[in-house]
Amino acid sequence: IQTVTSFLHSVLLPLHSSEVTTFCKTLVLGQNEFNLILLLRRVLVKYTGTSSDSYLPPNAEDLREKSISTKDKERATLLWNLVLSVIDSTPHKEVYYAQMVKDIFTIPLLTWKIPLTSLVSSSSPKFLSMISSFTSQNATLLERGEIVQVVEQYDVPITVCPAPPILCLTANVVQMGRFCGCVGGTAGEFDFSAATIYFSFLSILLDVIPLGTFSSRQNAVEWVPSHTTPSTNDSTQKQPTSSAHYAPIVLSPIILDQCRILLLDSYIRQLFSTAIMPSSDINKILITKNEVDVKHEKDLQGVGGSSASALAAKEAMVDRSKSFWQRSAWAKQISKKVSSLLSGDASSKSSDTTATTEKKGGGQLMNTSSISRSLAHGKGGYNSITTKTMLDKLSFASSDNTKQSAVSSYNVQFLFALCRSYSVILARWGGGGKEDIVNRVSPSSKRSSGGGGDASSKPEPCVLSLLNVICFGTNIVPALWSIIQSDPRVYGDLYGVIDSEKRDLPIRSLHCRPRCNNKNGDNGNIGAILLFMFVSCLSHILIITDDVEIFDMDKPLPMHQIRRCILLLKKLLYRACCVDDTKRLIPSSTDGNEEPSGATTTTSSHQLESHSFGLALITASSKTMRDLYDRSSRRPLCVPKLWLFGDFLE
Repeated sequence: IQTVTSFLHSVLLPLHSSEVTTFCKTLVLGQNEFNLILLLRRVLVKYTGTSSDSYLPPNAEDLREKSISTKDKERATLLWNLVLSVIDSTPHKEVYYAQMVKDIFTIPLLTWKIPLTSLVSSSSPKFLSMISSFTSQNATLLERGEIVQVVEQYDVPITVCPAPPILCLTANVVQMGRFCGCVGGTAGEFDFSAATIYFSFLSILLDVIPLGTFSSRQNAVEWVPSHTTPSTNDSTQKQPTSSAHYAPIVLSPIILDQCRILLLDSYIRQLFSTAIMPSSDINKILITKNEVDVKHEKDLQGVGGSSASALAAKEAMVDRSKSFWQRSAWAKQISKKVSSLLSGDASSKSSDTTATTEKKGGGQLMNTSSISRSLAHGKGGYNSITTKTMLDKLSFASSDNTKQSAVSSYNVQFLFALCRSYSVILARWGGGGKEDIVNRVSPSSKRSSGGGGDASSKPEPCVLSLLNVICFGTNIVPALWSIIQSDPRVYGDLYGVIDSEKRDLPIRSLHCRPRCNNKNGDNGNIGAILLFMFVSCLSHILIITDDVEIFDMDKPLPMHQIRRCILLLKKLLYRACCVDDTKRLIPSSTDGNEEPSGATTTTSSHQLESHSFGLALITASSKTMRDLYDRSSRRPLCVPKLWLFGDFLE
C-alpha cells in the first residue's frame, strides 16, 4: 500500500499514457486495499499541506482556498484525472461512479483541494453521471432516508474533523452545482433534465443533514456517536451499534458556509425564474371559471353588503332549525315551503333596499384609483377592468422570466425538483416541522435512522429571507396554483392526501423524499410538496397584501381561485384533524410515497412516526386558512357556509 501510494504521489507522466492506464486498471478491479478510488481518498483526505494529523487547514477561515497550496492542487488534479481516465476505460463504470460519490465526494473541502474547473469541466459534467449512478444503485436505501448509513466513513475521526460525511457531501455537491452552468440557472447553458437530477438528489441530502447547517447561531452544535475510531488500515469497519454514546461537537464553520451558498438571494431568484412556466400559460388557467365558481359568485352577490358575523349568525340559525325539522318526513316538506317563502321575502326586501340606496346616492365614495372610480360609477365591469389590468401587470413583470425560461425546452419536472429541495428547508427550518397542532399522536422523541425528523421550533432568519426572494421576486404563487389544478400528476397525488380512502397514510407522516426507481410513475408526494410550497408563499404574501389588492386587483390570485383554495385546504385540515389516526389499521408497507402492493400485514396508525414535512404541511395550511378567514371576517371572500363541511355541526 505504501509503494502504490508513493507512486500516486509522484505521478508526473502524461495522463493519457497507455502504460499508466494499463498499470492502474488492475488496481481498480482489485481488492479494497488496492482500490484506486480508496487510495485517492487516502491521499486527498489529509491533502492540506499541513501536519499529518490535520484534516482541515487551521487557517482555512482566514485564507479560504489559498490555505491549500498551488502545488497540492496541481498534484490532486493529476490524480483526479488519472482515476477518471482509468474508470472510463473499464467496463461497468457506473459501479465506480457510485463509489466516487461515497468515497471521494465525502472528503472535506474537496472543491478546494481539486479546483472546480477540474471537477466541473464541461456542459455535461461527470459529477452528474456519478450522482445518477449512486442514486440508482442505492435507490431502496435512499427512498427510506438511509443515505447517512450509505455514505458513512470511519477513517476520519469526527473529533478531529468536525464535519460528518453527509455534511461534507452536501457542501461539495452544492459547490459543484453552483459552479456548473447547466444546473445553476445560467442563461444559454441551462439543462432542465440535468438540473432535475441534481436537485432531486440534493433534496435527499437536505432531509438528513444536521439541523445546525442553516442555524443562525454562532456555533452549530451536533450530537454524534462517539464510537472508537478505526485504524487507517481498516476503512471498512462496520457501523457502530445503536447503544453507542453520543457526544456534542461544534460543526466546522467552513463546511457550513459552503452549504449556505444554496440560500443566496441571487441564486434562488435565478433558479425559480428559470423554473416557472411562461405567464401566458398561467393566466389561461387562472381566469377560467366553471359552474361551481359562478354559483359561488352568485351566492356572494346575493348576500350583498352584510357583515360576515351577521351572515354566520343567520346561517347558524338556519342550520339549527333544519336539524330540528329533519327528524320527520312531514316536517321536511313544511320546512322547505317555509324557507322558500322566507327567502322570497328577503330577496324582495333586499332589492327594495338596494333601489332606495341607489336613488339616494348612498355609498358613492370616490377613490383616486381609476379602477375604483370606474367601478363606483358603473362604467366598467369587475371582470373586464380588473382582470385586464392584472393580466397586463403579470405579463409585464414576468417578461424577463419568460425569456430566461426559453433557454431550452421547458420541463416542469425541474420545478418539481426545485420545490422539493426548498420545501425541505421550509419544513425543517421554518418552525412548522416541530409543531403538531393536531396533537393526537405525540411525535417520537427519538427519530428513526432514516433522518428527516429533526426540525427547528422557530423559523430561522434564512427561511424568512428565502420566502422574501421567492414570493416577491418571482411569480411563484400563480404558477404553483395553476400547476396544482392542471397537472394530472399533481392533483392525482393531492386526491390521495385529502381523501383517506385513497391513501391510508396520515398527513402528519408524509415526507418529501423523491422516488429513485420511479417504477410506477410515482413522483414522491409531489402534490403535497407543491401545495406546501404554495400555502407557505401565499401566507407570506398575505402579510403585505391589502383588501384593495385582493378584491379589486386579483392579487395574489383571482377571487374564484381563492375560493377553490379554501375548499382544498378545508378538506386537508378536516382529514388531518378529524379523520387521520381514527382508523385502527393501515397497511404496514405504506411508506408515504406509493400504495402498498399485496401487503397482508397491518399496523396501527398511532405507531407511525410523524415527519417534519407532514407536520409543516398541516401547520402551513392551518395558518393560511386562518389568514384567509380573518380577511373574510372584514369583507367576505365567500359565503360563511363555504368554510364548513356539510352537516358538520349536526
